[in-house]
Amino acid sequence: VYDVGGAFGGPIRQDKLWFFFASRFWGSENYAAGNYFNKLQGVYIGKPGSGVTRYEQDLSRQAYTNGYLRDIANLRITYKATEKSKFNFSQNFQKHCDCFRGVDGLLAPEAVAQRLYGPTGVGQVTWTYPASNKLLFEGAMSMQLMPWWNRPQPGVSDTTTAVQELSTNTYYRAPLGLQDYWTNNFYYRFASSYVTGSHSFKAGAYLSQAWNKIETRVHNDMTYALRNGVPAQITMWTTPFTAKSVVDGDLGIF
Repeated sequence: VYDVGGAFGGPIRQDKLWFFFASRFWGSENYAAGNYFNKLQGVYIGKPGSGVTRYEQDLSRQAYTNGYLRDIANLRITYKATEKSKFNFSQNFQKHCDCFRGVDGLLAPEAVAQRLYGPTGVGQVTWTYPASNKLLFEGAMSMQLMPWWNRPQPGVSDTTTAVQELSTNTYYRAPLGLQDYWTNNFYYRFASSYVTGSHSFKAGAYLSQAWNKIETRVHNDMTYALRNGVPAQITMWTTPFTAKSVVDGDLGIF
């Protein structure tokens, strides 16, 4: 386990413009009980390049989950436009990896995907304006981007076919399914508040919009199945076999 980060900030222009910056890198590795790397990865049954290999545990290389997060940049800028009007700008960029995702199941390390997130980020702009000691105006806009991609492990090419050993129900050689996902979210809000000694009034609007897309595919569009090392079955897939796009919007007025 490791975790390292830092932050610094201060005024750019006294009483007018300020900034704050932070960054953090952290990650961890966890051993997967009873799972090991494949000693015979790339060793083919029959002639070289035949497309079929066997799986034999390499007891000197235990499988492990490996995840990290790179909080690359968190930047906030505060700008005092007038004596009463103030703006805040913030932006966050991250990169993340589940590098042996699902290796703690019946999947050899070569048969799991690297799930790569990013770059992801959240950006936001806010505005406040106290017109008087009784009346306040405020508004904000934010955007969130979060794509992630499943990719094969190093040494597994786009034409490598996944193999299932039917006697143990284990998969090896290549990932079976890979999935890509994109989502963009946008948020807008505006409000005004009026406060007296005994009463308060608030009015405003809120709007959110979202766009999502998911695409799933089988690696190399086929899988092989062996029983005790003997070829038993080939399955062909028509992929990508799922793709979904959703546009959603919510509006609130109060």
